[in-house]
Amino acid sequence: MTGKAAGSTTDRAYVRNFAPDSRGYCRWWTVPTDGTVNVSPKLTGIWPAHGLVGTTVSVTISGSGFGSAATVNAGTGITVSYGSRSDTSISTSFAIAANAAGGNHAVSVTANGQTSSSVNFYVQIPSKLSISNYGGLNVITNGSVVDYFGTIILTHQCGSYRNVVSSLLDQQGGTILGGDFTFTESFSNYTTTINPNPGVPQPESSQQNTSIQPLADIQYLGKNAPNCFGSNDHEGFDQSFKVTLGSNNFPLSTVYHIERGNYSGTAKVDVTVKTP
Repeated sequence: MTGKAAGSTTDRAYVRNFAPDSRGYCRWWTVPTDGTVNVSPKLTGIWPAHGLVGTTVSVTISGSGFGSAATVNAGTGITVSYGSRSDTSISTSFAIAANAAGGNHAVSVTANGQTSSSVNFYVQIPSKLSISNYGGLNVITNGSVVDYFGTIILTHQCGSYRNVVSSLLDQQGGTILGGDFTFTESFSNYTTTINPNPGVPQPESSQQNTSIQPLADIQYLGKNAPNCFGSNDHEGFDQSFKVTLGSNNFPLSTVYHIERGNYSGTAKVDVTVKTP
């Protein structure tokens, strides 16, 4: 038999046996046998197969035997809403709770009371950073500070700067493309030769969406021209990070160490990974 649509039905088969009767004569016997036949929808793909915790992701599920009213189950912490549904494709939105468990969630399709086998949807948890673009050192005496996106941040400056771009990674090291989230940078272990001591930089927060643009940071130390720092004026500190989605905070394991300024007459802006 070949199943045509998801559902359940009762099938009757007739089995014909050639066997002796009570008198020892061989004869044909026809025996009816009833049984239940179940046809399940078939799930063959899901795209994308991952999403950031605390966000809503548009997900397309492909397969066959869905009909026009199939439902999708993505497990605890994921609420599914529907767009178009056809026999071979279901357009959905996965609303991933901010406290949803990270890792694989089994996704299945149910049509006419029958449930498909499952495929995995991976919930990403912000976990660490990786430097993906390390810009060149820029030394200016009366120039502009320009960020990674080409935007002029300051004009008529004397100092040195470098643009650094980072990728946000999940718990398995996969790149996270999504948002919106609050990205907070904090600073500690400050040292300096500058007098008077400017003190540790204050925390900085910004709204980010890594599906729109990368996490770009500009490290600059300088003054308004024509004033410049001395030949051995520099500072160093650690930079740590946190991602906030709703009311949930995700401290990242990565710590960068920054050294910037003038070192015995040589300008330097160095960003190194202190903790992976």
